[in-house]
Amino acid sequence: STECKWLARSELYNDYDLLEPDRNWEVWTGAIQEASVSLVSNKCEDDSDCNLNGECNDDGKCECFEGDGVEFFGLDCSVTLEDKCRDLTHETQQSSWEVWDIGDSLAQQYNRPCYRYVEGLPAAGLDAPAPGDGLVMVYTGLRWMVMYLPGANAEFAIPFWGWQIYNFHAFWWQRFSSSILAVSEPTQATSEYFAGVDFFMVEERGGQFGPFGSLLPMQLNEQEGRGVFSCSLSEEEACKFCPDGMRDENIAMPGNETCGSLQKYFSTLEAVSNKCLDASGPTGSGLDAYCCPRANQSPCDFCNGGVTAPDTVTFPDPATNTIFTCDDFMTFTRGFMQQGEETCTGLQAAMPLCCPSDSVAAPAQIPESGGGGSQCPFCPGGVSAEKASEAPPEAAGATCTELTLYAATLGDGSSDCSNLQFLEPSCCPTEDVGEVEDATEDAATGETTAEEDLTEESAAEDTTAEVPAADEPAADEEPAAEDLTQQEGAAEPAAEEEDATEEPAAEDTTA
Repeated sequence: STECKWLARSELYNDYDLLEPDRNWEVWTGAIQEASVSLVSNKCEDDSDCNLNGECNDDGKCECFEGDGVEFFGLDCSVTLEDKCRDLTHETQQSSWEVWDIGDSLAQQYNRPCYRYVEGLPAAGLDAPAPGDGLVMVYTGLRWMVMYLPGANAEFAIPFWGWQIYNFHAFWWQRFSSSILAVSEPTQATSEYFAGVDFFMVEERGGQFGPFGSLLPMQLNEQEGRGVFSCSLSEEEACKFCPDGMRDENIAMPGNETCGSLQKYFSTLEAVSNKCLDASGPTGSGLDAYCCPRANQSPCDFCNGGVTAPDTVTFPDPATNTIFTCDDFMTFTRGFMQQGEETCTGLQAAMPLCCPSDSVAAPAQIPESGGGGSQCPFCPGGVSAEKASEAPPEAAGATCTELTLYAATLGDGSSDCSNLQFLEPSCCPTEDVGEVEDATEDAATGETTAEEDLTEESAAEDTTAEVPAADEPAADEEPAAEDLTQQEGAAEPAAEEEDATEEPAAEDTTA
């Protein structure tokens, strides 16, 4: 057939007046069916037809105003674009979008401005375009569509895409459905177009799905009516997170955030939102209490440079049968916990494991019994990964990880520290065990040598002291004759058997 691929057609008639009433129409929606079609003139007669947002010129067209902070669009100037809606933020992915200017004019379609992607899309979800390509968001008369445009940011291709947008047709672009990445629910909002408008990402295409394919909700927590994109907020409307500055914008916060990144994120939220009130409420008990504490607050510092320990480092709590991680400990301290509190001191004892380079144990944490005011060294190279959750037989159920935390509360040189270090072979990596055993052997050898020397010296002293008492009479006593005779008799055989050089000994005895 040579007839055109029509979408709607009227019955045959011989004049050119489209506004003539009572004319029958047929609409193609996959099947031909009759429909009621209303046609009205788009010419204005006075300024009221332009909603007082423009002037009606002699040609019957509305010339829309561009006022202070707002611009008007549409045949009757009923569509508004406020300055705050020239830039958009994607709530879940924190990406930035802006109105699309092609040349000297604002790209628009169906009396709505077109937006283009600027930055911030992660690798997952709605992907960032390749270099030179672009993502644009276009209103198609009933829905917003996010489309992928090859070369949209290339200088040579801008005129082409400008012509395409100017001649855009919502239906015929369906032929290029692979370029459509996301669609919104139906909306006819003429101001703050995205408030409460949900979007859906196109996942798969095929005959079993609807006209746009398989759709995945893009809004946070897949909540209906939450919307995805939001306009910029005025200074009065925005959440104020640490408005007077912070102690360090690089302090690590939960969720791979920093104090600085949180400040940027909260500036996109309204001051009346629950998230803002929880984080920066007047009581000073939210996240801002850590980033920018009040004058009477001293936050419990824990791994401010970030957790560097692997996920395998865990801390069992037998009382609650719960296993905590270093990230859990960071979250615990990022509230109203204050320096010096017992819970704070206990958590800080885990810093040598969670963030060794950031570990700054306070002297107050080391008992006075400690030898040099420093922490008890226990597995200085770290606990062996395969032994971290094991309990040495002599440790009464305490794991190697828990023993390391306990060591952090002991002073180097204390008796408790020395006793604890005998468990290092059960917890430390092999190289650390060798050092520990060598040190133990050296100490044991030193003690043995000292004891032997002491024994030898004592024996020598005892012998010297006892010789005179056994072989010589007291100075004030005369030996008996019988005794002398017995001594002479005992000495004679010895004198005969021994060399003559030994005779003086017998003579001395006799004397």
